[in-house]
Amino acid sequence: MKVISFILMVIMLSGCQINNKPSQPSQTPWVITATSNAIPTVKLTSDFAPTATVSILPKYSYSQVVHTYPPGIKLCTSEAEVADVSGTQWLLRIPEGSKGIEIKNSIPQIQCFGTKITLRIEVSVNGQVYPPGSKLTVDKDLKWIAVSSWE
Repeated sequence: MKVISFILMVIMLSGCQINNKPSQPSQTPWVITATSNAIPTVKLTSDFAPTATVSILPKYSYSQVVHTYPPGIKLCTSEAEVADVSGTQWLLRIPEGSKGIEIKNSIPQIQCFGTKITLRIEVSVNGQVYPPGSKLTVDKDLKWIAVSSWE
C-alpha cells in the first residue's frame, strides 16, 4: 500500500495526469519580435495584467554604429532634439552647444550618416515606438537605429 501511495504522489508531483486527458499547453508569458529596422520588443502578457510593449535597450553605442558605415563616408554634423511631432514631421529643437543641423545644397541633413537625434517625447518610427530620452542615429543602410550613448 505504501508503494502505491508513493507512486501516486510522484505522479501528482510530476504533473502527470492519471485520467489520460491531454494537458492544456501553457501560454508563453512573452513573445520577442524583431524587424530589420527596429529595436526588438518584448510583449509581456499575463492573465493578471494588460498586454504591454517594452523596448529592449539598444545594444550598440554611437561609435560602434559609426564603425559599420561604408569606408570613406564623411559624417554629417547634424545634432537636434525632437520636441514635437506633427503627422510625419518632426519639430526639431537645436540644443545649446550642439552643432545644429547641417545644410547641404540648401537641404537640411537630418537622416544622414552620423546624425544625432535625441527624443524629448515618444516617437514612432516605422512601427517602432521610442520613448523620451532615446538617442537615434542611422545604421549603415541609412535607417534609424537607437543607440545607448553618444560615445
